[in-house]
Amino acid sequence: MKPAQIERARKKGRFIVEVRYGPLLHVFDRRGQLMASLQAAFPEKLVEWQVSGAEVAMREAVREWRWSVVVNHMRSALVIEDDVKCPEFEAVACRFVNVVQGVFREEFASASRVGMRSISVFQKKGASDFDELSRDVQRRFLVGYDLLGVEVKDCRVVLTHENGRAEVGPVKQEEDWVKKTFDRPQKNVPRLGYGVDIDTYVRDVELGDEKKTKNVVGAVWAARGEVEAQVVNRLFDELERSVGRVGPAP
Repeated sequence: MKPAQIERARKKGRFIVEVRYGPLLHVFDRRGQLMASLQAAFPEKLVEWQVSGAEVAMREAVREWRWSVVVNHMRSALVIEDDVKCPEFEAVACRFVNVVQGVFREEFASASRVGMRSISVFQKKGASDFDELSRDVQRRFLVGYDLLGVEVKDCRVVLTHENGRAEVGPVKQEEDWVKKTFDRPQKNVPRLGYGVDIDTYVRDVELGDEKKTKNVVGAVWAARGEVEAQVVNRLFDELERSVGRVGPAP
């Protein structure tokens, strides 16, 4: 599938950037500056806030619940659900990290971990029921899936690699995974689809100036996208070309 086709199939999206670092000694002194800087960078998106100890939490209005931010002395994270398209998130993530860097300056010159994550539901048009999608996932990702001697009613495939992991499974509206994973489970989840969770990261990197941060965040987001494309292509392209084939896709 081409990138545009993948985006059309993505009906639900939750995108996350998280940066971990050594203790920020000035976090208590600069909490007000941090909130002001984030609100200036993302007006109308981060309007509600809460301060607890060394942590600042901000988010969109409760009725919307699409944007949320947490910054403390050890990590910073931005989560956006439903409000931006996947290709747009990279720029937003870079801006968020740059804002936090600008507040803490020399204390935030490197990171022990920079992670980018997407949790999506892709609609499978023409699917008749949940069991059909479960069998599809098993056939595409599990060798010998039909040798268990029992009827498998649900499944989740977890693939771990050097710089992250990918999870894929069948999804239906109102199921527990949807309710636990999304802040807005009642929005944009198709009746039947595939849940695809891609988490990619790098460790021990220098961030330096805005350009270096952009390069790091962009590289991690691109790597996430490559893994997601392979998973989605196996679910859609190869599956649709493999009608009647028994066993895993080549």
